[in-house]
Formats: sequence, structure tokens, C-alpha cells
Amino acid sequence: MEIETKMILISAMLAVTVFTLTPHVAAAQENLSVTVSTDNETYHHDEIIKIYGTVLDQNNNPVDGTAEITLSYGTWTRSTEVQVENGYYSWYYLISFGDPAGTWDISVDATDGTNSGSASGNTTVSYQEGVMKYIVEIYSPPSGEKFYRMDNISISVGIKEGENLVTGAEVWCYSPSGENISFIEVQNGIYTGFYTITGSDRTGEWSISIGAKKTTDNTLKAGGNYVTVSIMPAPLQVNLISPSDTKISAEKNVDIQVVITYPDNSHVENATVVLTAPDGENVKMVEQGSGVYGYSFTASQDDIGLWEMTISASDTSGNSGSRTIFLVIAPPETNTLLYLVLVGGSISAVAGVGIFLGKKRITQLKLDKIEAERKHILKLQEKATKNYFKEGIISRQAYDYLMDEYAARLAELDRLRASEIKEKMKKRGKT
Repeated sequence: MEIETKMILISAMLAVTVFTLTPHVAAAQENLSVTVSTDNETYHHDEIIKIYGTVLDQNNNPVDGTAEITLSYGTWTRSTEVQVENGYYSWYYLISFGDPAGTWDISVDATDGTNSGSASGNTTVSYQEGVMKYIVEIYSPPSGEKFYRMDNISISVGIKEGENLVTGAEVWCYSPSGENISFIEVQNGIYTGFYTITGSDRTGEWSISIGAKKTTDNTLKAGGNYVTVSIMPAPLQVNLISPSDTKISAEKNVDIQVVITYPDNSHVENATVVLTAPDGENVKMVEQGSGVYGYSFTASQDDIGLWEMTISASDTSGNSGSRTIFLVIAPPETNTLLYLVLVGGSISAVAGVGIFLGKKRITQLKLDKIEAERKHILKLQEKATKNYFKEGIISRQAYDYLMDEYAARLAELDRLRASEIKEKMKKRGKT
């Protein structure tokens, strides 16, 4: 309840404007002139520090924009972004028992969208005498651990006074966005807090300051510690919906459709999804539904061959992902059966030797067609080898994929050729 009261107090204080600047902070001038100050020079834990300042342009006119405020001490850091309105910004920060004591560095980076400027300063935080009695031992996560947005994180600590575990304490920390995370006592003196990193939480270093306190016989005892971990952007998943068959005939319409999801399988809406074609052209895919994006084109005969395409997606919070897909654009399909029937019928009518001679001719036509396709594939193999080893215009993945496809087709053609020759020899034996 006391923590909630302090947070309400912070919200109320946001409306208060204090113009007294402390002289211990110097301003650094770039395109914008920025100052930074605090309402006191020294603080204790569980007190509120006000950080504020001005942002002016080169003509000393106040600007609107944003300011990134960072507090740091050793490996501990805390950052936030605040609005600059009419040349003024402020931030109220409740110092946790888990934050370190010492001289904190304060840095401010401001921008109005075009110009920028920065300022720096410091302030001192010290332990309140007679209060910091508890030792907070952090069991997890380990320092330097890497997490991704959407990951679940478990924070476990032990609270001790001397060598004795402390039961019934109030233990908490704050999320990257400042949300209070209350711990539960899982066994005597051992406390655990749970948090799911959101898709919009700040990336970079997150110093988890764990505070603990307990009032006994009207005496407040407290303690704290912190651990710094890293938060990375969430990897977006690019899932191919269509085409289901990656072998496409030229002169046919091709519908490419994907669904973009977060690691928890929820759909990513309002994303920017770009398809990079083999020639390097970038095409923006259109959102067709919740998390579903598509692009359509008609493959021409000039497109015949292997298409290596990359689909990249990013959301408004900087999470991103990509996927490479391969399409084989084949020559237009021919109605081989109709073609052979017409050819066979023509031969039969002209030669007048009946269906048997037509069948012999059909067999030879099949063999000729198989041989022509074999020669074409061998040329494509030579071209792929040149494109990879000499020209370097296709990737190793594309080269391996292409050669596997060609080898499989050659094996199939050899099988068909052997079958036709066997059938041809069988027919000769009957004549």
C-alpha cells in the first residue's frame, strides 16, 4: 500500500513545475541547448528524486520534442523517455531499496525531431542510517543473462538478516516500463517474482532492482540488491501460407501469402513486410487480414529458373524477423497427351499403317523430348555453377537447392528414358 501511495504521489507531482536549478549540473550545447537539474543534491532510498530541465533552440526559443533520461552507477542503469513541452521536461523517480548507493550519473539526450542536444550531471544517493539491515541474495537470473521480448522471466531471491532468513517481508521490483512486480514467498525467506517481457518493453540493459522491507515493533528494516540483464527485440516468425507448391509454371499468377507472428503465436498487425525479389527490388506486401500479408505477380518466361526471395517483417516496436523462400519457375505446361494424340493421329492418317505405327512414333517423340530436357538441365547446371563460383550472384543455399533439384530431375528423366527404351525394344521383338 505504501508503494502505491508513493506512485500516486509521483503522478500528482508531475503537474508541479519547479524552476529552481541547482548549480552543480552543467549543460552541454549542440544544436539544442539542454540543461538538467535535480530538486536536491542528496537523497536516501525510498525518496523521490525530481529530474528536470530546459531545451532551447539556437535562438533560445523553447522547443517541443522528447528527452531520454538515463541514471547510472557502475553496471546499474535506469532510463526513460519523457516529453519536452514548451522547452521543459521533468521526471520523478522513486529510489528503490534495490538501487545502489553512491554518486549517480545523470545524462539527458533531447531532440525536437530535427535537432538534438545533450546534458549531464550527477547526484548522490546514500543509505538511511539504521534502516538497511537486510541482505538480498539474488538466485536468478544470473548477471548478464540475455532475454527476448515475450520471454517469461523468473526472479528469485533470499532475504536475510545476518545468517537468518526473513519471513513475511514485502519484496518487489519494477519492470522496464516501471510496473510494480510483487514477489511471493515460496518458502521461508525465499521470494519469487514473475514477469513476461512485453513486445514494447525497452531493449538494452535492464537493471532489476529488488527491494525488501518489513516493519516490526514500529521499526523499519530494509535491504536491496540488483542484477543487470539484457533485453533483445522479439524475433518475429514469418510463416508461409501460399504457394503450397514451390514449383510454379511461367505465365501463371503467383500468390505469395504469409502470416507474421510473435513467439507466443499471436499475430503481428500493422507490420511492415517487404519482399526482396531476386533482382534486389523491394516490394511492400499488403496486409490482407490480422497478421496476414500478401503479394501477387504473374511469372513470365523471362523468370524461368530459381527464385530466391527474402521476406522481412518489422513491427512498430522494432521487433523483426525474416525468411528466405525458393520458387522454381518452370516453362509453361504443355498438354502432352493431346499433343501426342494429334501427332499420332496425323501419322496414322498419312501413312495408313494404323495405330501401331503411331505408337512407335509416339515412343520416339517421348525419347526426343526426354533428351531435349536432359540437355536443357545440363546447361542450367553449368549456368548455376558459373553464377555461384565465378559470378557470385547466388548464395550457397540457392546453389545447393538448385543442383539438388536438377539432379533429381535428371535421375527421373534417366528412369523414364530407360523405361521407354525397354518398351521400344519389346515392341521390336514382336515385329
